Amino acid sequence: MRLTFLAVSRLAVFVVGLALVSPAVAGAGSAPPAPQVPASPTPAGPARAVFELIEAKKYEQAEQKIQAELKTARGEDRDAYLFVLGFVFCKQGRWPDAKSALDAVTPNSEWAAESRFLLQTYAPPVAAPVGRTAGPEVQIEIGSGQTLTVNRDRFSRSGQAVLKNGRRVESPYLLPPESRFNGRSFRGKMEISVEKGRLVLVNSLPVEEYLYGVLKNEVGPGWPEEALKAQAVASRTFVLRRMDLARSSSGRPVRLASDVSIQVYRGRSSEDPRSSAAVDATRGQVLTYGGELIEAVFHSESGGTLESSGDIWGRAYPYLISKPDPYSGASPRASWEAEFDEPEILKALDRSARAKVGRLRNFEVAEKTAGGRVRLLSLTGTRGRVTVPAGKFRLSIGPDRLRSLLWTDFSYKNGRLGVQGRGWGHGVGLSQWSAKSAAEQGLTCAQILKFYFPGTKIVTIY
Repeated sequence: MRLTFLAVSRLAVFVVGLALVSPAVAGAGSAPPAPQVPASPTPAGPARAVFELIEAKKYEQAEQKIQAELKTARGEDRDAYLFVLGFVFCKQGRWPDAKSALDAVTPNSEWAAESRFLLQTYAPPVAAPVGRTAGPEVQIEIGSGQTLTVNRDRFSRSGQAVLKNGRRVESPYLLPPESRFNGRSFRGKMEISVEKGRLVLVNSLPVEEYLYGVLKNEVGPGWPEEALKAQAVASRTFVLRRMDLARSSSGRPVRLASDVSIQVYRGRSSEDPRSSAAVDATRGQVLTYGGELIEAVFHSESGGTLESSGDIWGRAYPYLISKPDPYSGASPRASWEAEFDEPEILKALDRSARAKVGRLRNFEVAEKTAGGRVRLLSLTGTRGRVTVPAGKFRLSIGPDRLRSLLWTDFSYKNGRLGVQGRGWGHGVGLSQWSAKSAAEQGLTCAQILKFYFPGTKIVTIY
């Protein structure tokens, strides 16, 4: 049986060469691991000659052999030869030639993904300002389930094995750069693996690039530059502290969520030039207190009053205090109204307090914080009375509807709860809409952060 060049390309490139990434690339911390490819049969004929030259690191002679074979090669053999030619150029440091050869691989061929992998692995690093990097790598779980669709390919599982369009592939499975999921593309590396009986899609990338995909989802890109920069510093501090806490507790690589439980991250598709410029302008800048990264929490709108972390979460920090917010009020989210019926209330009560009170008779505020937010709720029904933390109740009934616990009025009549309030979010730390207003009044990024996190310092850590 005739041996195609696919055998030598997989054997020569992956087994002999591709794992031996050049020191410059490996030191950059950005090269993805080589795909795990099974060894192929020892090639015969011209393919064997090329393999032996590559193994001996005689790249110029290997190039000559490949160029000769390319004159008559067709189909998969041609793509495989182009792929190995690109690899040979990479090993010689001839990046423009390598890119030209790899770009010539047929887009839909078996070698397209491997060619993109080589391009990503051997691309020369972009010069960064002295003393600065893209920061440590963060892992974001952007999808999970029994099936996932990425780049129009359907992934499923069989036990611990990953299946791509019904065929078993290596696990974790490395996806091509710029892969698309849920209509969005992502920077960095994307892998699919099986964990706890489900498929998990993880995006790994440097913190600074992660922030490109965060900022526009947290604040409007049309906001003043100083407000965008303040959010960039807060977001960077927040994620780096989360990473430090997770790493210290588990000792394993840190993986974060992509939703509001951490920060809203939607990848490259949600980036904006002004938002990314704010990230670049503050690259490596974080907030510290006593030499440690702070809890740089933020919320949408304070409603005019900032809260103490001790009152909201039970742990006090000297820089997260209750005080008036003079920059609040210009937001469309400054005030709101909401209504809830009895079934919604009882369902939220069951979720937040594991309690059942029967038919609801009365709904009261039992306690407030020093800043005026509701701390405890008291609910009385036909089967008894229960006191529940207001924060848990809000999350259970829906934080997008019950926007804050800074209530100006409420009433419970005829099985319906009506609430009027101010602000959106927990009210601790940076108020995003207030920061916008402060920037419009002339405050700088540093002044904004000093007001919302008093006593902290901005430090450049990389």
